[in-house]
Amino acid sequence: MRRPVPRVEVLDPAVFLIAGQSNAANHGERRFTAQNNVFNFNPFDGQLYQAADPLLGATGNDGSPWCLLGDRLVAAGFASSIVLCPIAVGGASVLEWAPSGQYNHRLLYALERLRKTDLWPTHVMWHQGEADALAGLPGERYREAFLAFVRSLRAMGVNAPLLVARASYFAVPAGYDAAQMVIHAAQVSLPNASAANFPWRGYRYASGQVAG
Repeated sequence: MRRPVPRVEVLDPAVFLIAGQSNAANHGERRFTAQNNVFNFNPFDGQLYQAADPLLGATGNDGSPWCLLGDRLVAAGFASSIVLCPIAVGGASVLEWAPSGQYNHRLLYALERLRKTDLWPTHVMWHQGEADALAGLPGERYREAFLAFVRSLRAMGVNAPLLVARASYFAVPAGYDAAQMVIHAAQVSLPNASAANFPWRGYRYASGQVAG
């Protein structure tokens, strides 16, 4: 049973707002439990918990990379504590995160709850792309929708850097190699898409504040 952690015990954490699709949303094969000072903020009840998959706030019921990432970052001295606030949705398109999309409101809802708990994003994590490769979304449209998503974040007062996973690959169904490369190229083309110095080899991220 999960027990809420008092806000005072979390101290002054790095706060990761996590958006995107399945790999960010508890749809991984293995569940993990964080061992260090890594906490899960649940935007639906406004409470903090010790971080354990499936993380509260995202849609799936299985595993994610975020507990492992949090442990590695705390161990590396990146932060003394980390708060994970996942709002990702399995199978979501970048179009659905843009201001006119059905999931953009999840940003506002989560941010309102974070503010009431005296927390605010220090980093925004984006792991998405497979759904749009499967749908054959043109690269320029992917780029436009993602930058609109970023502008909506900035309008909500989030000035934190975004870390963008270069994610478009899936093995089944086969025959989508070209479409996957289109999305990959769109992600690489985002402003300031340089390799992040996150001490974890399991995922590649691109770092940089992609919109002012």
